[in-house]
Amino acid sequence: METVFLYVLNQNAAASWLILAVVLLRLALKKAPKKYCCALWALVGVRLLLPLGLTSRWSLLPSAQLVSPDMLYAKNPTVDTGVSSLNALVNPIVSHSLAADGLTSVNPAQILSFLAGCLWMAGMAAMLLWALVSCLLLCRKTAQAVCLRDNIWLCDRVAAPFIFGIFRPRIILPSDLPESDMTYVLAHERAHLQRGDHIAKPLGFGLLALHWFNPLVWLAYCLFCRDLELSCDERVLLDADTAYRKSYAGALIDCSAPRHMSAYPLAFGEVGVKARVMAALHYKKPTWWVGASALAVCALTAVCFLTSPTGSPLQDASADNACISATVESQGNRYDMTAGASLEYAQEWLSYVRVGRAAVSPDRSESRAAENTLTLYYAKGNPISYHFNRACTQVWVEDGVKPTLTRTVYNPELVRQFFQSRIEAPAGPE
Repeated sequence: METVFLYVLNQNAAASWLILAVVLLRLALKKAPKKYCCALWALVGVRLLLPLGLTSRWSLLPSAQLVSPDMLYAKNPTVDTGVSSLNALVNPIVSHSLAADGLTSVNPAQILSFLAGCLWMAGMAAMLLWALVSCLLLCRKTAQAVCLRDNIWLCDRVAAPFIFGIFRPRIILPSDLPESDMTYVLAHERAHLQRGDHIAKPLGFGLLALHWFNPLVWLAYCLFCRDLELSCDERVLLDADTAYRKSYAGALIDCSAPRHMSAYPLAFGEVGVKARVMAALHYKKPTWWVGASALAVCALTAVCFLTSPTGSPLQDASADNACISATVESQGNRYDMTAGASLEYAQEWLSYVRVGRAAVSPDRSESRAAENTLTLYYAKGNPISYHFNRACTQVWVEDGVKPTLTRTVYNPELVRQFFQSRIEAPAGPE
């Protein structure tokens, strides 16, 4: 459970930057069709849910992995915010609070992550239970609905029109809905069905339940629901004249319902009625270049926030201690460095090795193939060994506490050159 929670936490941290960007971009795209704002919220959903392995030099994410799974087993746990000054402020506190004492079999970081995982699952279960109860109550309320025609049903116990159902969606209308409003209401709800909004909104609530602990996700869900309705209004009013827009705005006012946070369904007059009425009355069909610009913004946002940074340096975990010697082992050869330029170069070289933040596999065994190894010995603490496979495309680190997971090396040629140069050097002490 701890691993799953850390995965959700890392996805959440990466998506938070995208949510902030979308909130700002909504202001810049105020004149653009709202369907592009919905597209931006779709990118947020993808970022919250899927493990994206794509890397890019244009990525604006400061850190693709806030908390590494290795933190649970590290002697001095740290986090990677991607901001060096923030790391310098936070990590001493984290390391001191969660440092392993070597006397217990479970690290404090493991205990904390387990408790946080339990709280996360309890909150998610409560959210989903609330959504299930709400849907069951709505089923009970609409049980006596009468079919008007096709998928349109009339119900005495509902106050506003809405869509109910995912696989066989129904348009539920209040029995006392004025005949003059029905044309506009049905046009709106059918637009929702054509766009697949009756599926998108429950998916959005599911992501909210998964990431309930982040206030930014709540903000994203609220704005997503608002943009969903505005976009649907725009689709209905795309080629409408002034009289139709006024009548549509009147139907919105007549069908306005009490606002509440819901997982479901799509109610005609529930979200942002005042803003929607004003938008309907002043709607103008956007020019082509506005749409093209908004599309370019969406594409650029995807490149910058759906990709991860190209890698992090393979840094020495004990850089604050004096390194007194090192050994290089490759292809059966061993090279010792006790002082001088070679030892300094080995330490500096580590800062140039770029590795991925995501683990290649869950294997943590010490029997993994390590054809090339650099071991640094310090005046204080345990030695640290950097193990590379034969092709130098993967690396795992051993610091005397617990081996890390295997990670991808982004510049293996640099690693191969280092080990090749050490092998060709004269054997024996420096």
